[in-house]
Amino acid sequence: MDKYVCDVCAYVYDPEVGDSDADIAAGTSFADLPEGWVCPM
Repeated sequence: MDKYVCDVCAYVYDPEVGDSDADIAAGTSFADLPEGWVCPM
């Protein structure tokens, strides 16, 4: 799975890790993130 890097803050979303702060499970691809998801930075 590809990682996503935010153009604004350089946060790296790694689908293998997910985003536990936003209850995004590991294995969730960037394309499958909820519509309202924003990087945590």
